[in-house]
Amino acid sequence: MGQLQKGSFWSTRGANTITEVVFTFPIADMKITKRDILFFCIGVVAMFVLEVVYDWDGHKKAFDEGYKKGYSSSKK
Repeated sequence: MGQLQKGSFWSTRGANTITEVVFTFPIADMKITKRDILFFCIGVVAMFVLEVVYDWDGHKKAFDEGYKKGYSSSKK
């Protein structure tokens, strides 16, 4: 089997046959920090806020319908 380039997705560490080739990701060496998690969470919240602002009428209508259905079913 031929040599693979460093940084390749395919690794032959300890592989004797083609069926033993291990698929590896170079991103596996990356360390996830608190800062990464913080910015991910800020991004999720920002996308949620933007989506609600963009479709305010749809959200308001869905909320009102759900409230009325819930209120009417609790009266029964």
